[in-house]
Amino acid sequence: MQVNDKSFSQVPLPSRGREQERGPDPTPAALEPTALLYYAGLLAGLGAAARSTADHLGRRLKAAEASDDGRTCIDGGSALMFSLLAPGRRSLRVLVRDGLAVDGVMAWSREYHQPGPVVECWQSETFAGEVPRAWDHALEVARGVSGEERLHRDHRIFGPRGWIYSLSWSTESHAASVSWRLDRTSPPEQTLALAGLAASWPVASEILGTLLGQPIGRSTGPWSILRPLDEDSPRVRIGTTSIARLPEDDPKRRRLATLVDRLGGDGRYAEALYKLVDAASPARTVRRIARAVEVEMLGDQFVALEVFLAV
Repeated sequence: MQVNDKSFSQVPLPSRGREQERGPDPTPAALEPTALLYYAGLLAGLGAAARSTADHLGRRLKAAEASDDGRTCIDGGSALMFSLLAPGRRSLRVLVRDGLAVDGVMAWSREYHQPGPVVECWQSETFAGEVPRAWDHALEVARGVSGEERLHRDHRIFGPRGWIYSLSWSTESHAASVSWRLDRTSPPEQTLALAGLAASWPVASEILGTLLGQPIGRSTGPWSILRPLDEDSPRVRIGTTSIARLPEDDPKRRRLATLVDRLGGDGRYAEALYKLVDAASPARTVRRIARAVEVEMLGDQFVALEVFLAV
């Protein structure tokens, strides 16, 4: 793992079950979250800004890191997540829980850092199941971007076949989105066709099958559909958490890094961040790192791949 910052090598990463000269460590230590954020910032090329970025995010994290009051299949109860994006250069993409869940509603801050002063900030809400307040919150977000008609139109298709599980909106631009978690009885390809988005499925399913290492079938899922609230277009994100059911092994990590590289991202960074998150946590039993993946499409054209890593 190579980083152009001498400070990275001054503090050793924790060993997770590795045998050293003194023998195996039965209780490997977790890496403190602020230190993990600092190392991740160095990997992302933030340089001297990695320290202040880690301190800032670490303070936000403390209010929620000890909470087990709410979880979704994406975060698995984690209060800190990273994401990897392709295409594009390496960047520090962090999701941090904002405090405790309230009536099944979990608030998140998303910050995307690249070298330089520009930081992209989003707010998100996720819902632990079919929360009645989700529709009211979705309407409120839609009104803020003049997207009520779009929300009603898409909800007529996706609402009877699933439920709203996430809302996101930019704190700096006129952009927002809503995500539906599909019922297991609603195949994504058929649901997309009903919404006039059938052209997106062949390419998206091929990419997802490559990442999962197996063809997309009936057992793949659960599925999610994300739609923009601020624009009229065939843009859609097709997501699944089935990657969380795969064991955390070298083939899984290599497939992810190879695919990120193939789609125009930084595969070496993807693998390094994955290894960092793995090394930073105590030995797992059933816990997974890569927990969700989304493929963004515009008609039949690939736009982006995003993979979410839970700490």
